[in-house]
Amino acid sequence: MKKTIKDLKLGGKKVILRVDFNVPVENGKVVDNKRIVSTLPTIKYILGEGASLILLSHLGRVKSEVEKEQKTLLPVVKEFCNLIKREVFFIQETRGQEVRDAAKNLKPGQILFLENTRFEDLNDKAESTNNEALAKE
Repeated sequence: MKKTIKDLKLGGKKVILRVDFNVPVENGKVVDNKRIVSTLPTIKYILGEGASLILLSHLGRVKSEVEKEQKTLLPVVKEFCNLIKREVFFIQETRGQEVRDAAKNLKPGQILFLENTRFEDLNDKAESTNNEALAKE
């Protein structure tokens, strides 16, 4: 029998959720939020069960350092905050000590959103090729 998220005991746990928030952004604003809206029931369920939540998403393809500014998830995080109606901690990193510290200090019901996972593609396509070291991080 296939398990679903409702089969898990989430209270007091830290849940890492990969979401597809690869949405169109124009002039720093999300212009179609359907993908974000579609995740809200799952996200609210996780938080309602007493878990803390770490969100990962990508936005477009990132081929150079210059593109990082254009492909930041900041506009997406702002739209998500407006929809979820709660505080969200956003770290403009994909891994490292700042991320580990923020995740460690996350309390039940809190949300941590990390920067665009495709930024890791500037590191030997680590995100797109499911790099094991990145996954462990």
